[in-house]
Amino acid sequence: MHYIDQYLLHLLRDFSLKVTDAYSEFDFGQVIRLLQGFISRDLSSFYFSIVKDRLYCDTEGSLGRRSCQTVLEEVLDAVTRSIAPILPHLAEEVYLHSPGHTEGEPLFRSGWIKASSVWKQPGLEEAVEGACAIRDSFLSSIPGKNAAQYDLVIAIEPGLLFEIIESLQEQPTSSCSQLTELMMSSRTSLLSSLPRDLPPHAITSRGKFLINLEGGDIREQCGYSVAAIPCSLSRCPRCRRYNSEEPNCLCPRCQAVTGGGGQ
Repeated sequence: MHYIDQYLLHLLRDFSLKVTDAYSEFDFGQVIRLLQGFISRDLSSFYFSIVKDRLYCDTEGSLGRRSCQTVLEEVLDAVTRSIAPILPHLAEEVYLHSPGHTEGEPLFRSGWIKASSVWKQPGLEEAVEGACAIRDSFLSSIPGKNAAQYDLVIAIEPGLLFEIIESLQEQPTSSCSQLTELMMSSRTSLLSSLPRDLPPHAITSRGKFLINLEGGDIREQCGYSVAAIPCSLSRCPRCRRYNSEEPNCLCPRCQAVTGGGGQ
């Protein structure tokens, strides 16, 4: 399963436990606030914006797409059960049209939210949040512009942060890594220092991220630099990423998905 999908399950578990505690205290206002925050912040603003390319454009049975679908099924189930005490008829209707349960079984006889302890991964949380800090620096350097129009060069000082981010991209440069997906760029390079021959129109930014693992036993502040370079390739008409060799032609990934054909 992709790291970003595992991270969302980590957030879903935390959300489920907090909702359960709020219901135990009959704090229905807190339940609504938790639902609004999880749906608007964690799902809509974060997860959906990242995985839609993989969900829409990868092959139907690909590992990445099935990983995303697995998470979406768990999210739908947890959110449906979370709203059930407040909106019982809506929750029941959603549940009856959802996959993954016995046909004809009513929601209110199927138990409460199922949040697995396996979903808790604080180490993975540091990896994704470190990458998100880098992405925020990148996006703030190109306000109002499409991140997919840029190739990204990320330079991280040797240390714990580099090792963590490297788990998201094994190759030095990739257009289909989990790091590229998270950055929403067309291509991402991960280096230990920025190249000296960056083009003059490259947009650079710098920042620091504090890693806090094992309850504070492992703490390390690491610096990073980001260079955003406008893409030299053309936009693919299918996935709308700038990885096509020629205008109005499919990129190599989309050609492979559709069975060839450059148009």
